[in-house]
Amino acid sequence: MHTAFCDKRHSQEVFDNMKKDLQEFIDKDTTAEEEDIFYEEFTSKY
Repeated sequence: MHTAFCDKRHSQEVFDNMKKDLQEFIDKDTTAEEEDIFYEEFTSKY
C-alpha cells in the first residue's frame, strides 16, 4: 500500500499517471532487480 499526497486540483491527473505507470509495469516481463528499481522510483515519484 502506498499513499500519495497531492494538491486536490491535480489529484485526478496524479491518479491517472499512477495507473498508467503501474499498467506499463504489469505488462512488462521484469527481473527481480528491475522490479525493485520500479518500486523505488514509483514511490519516489508519487
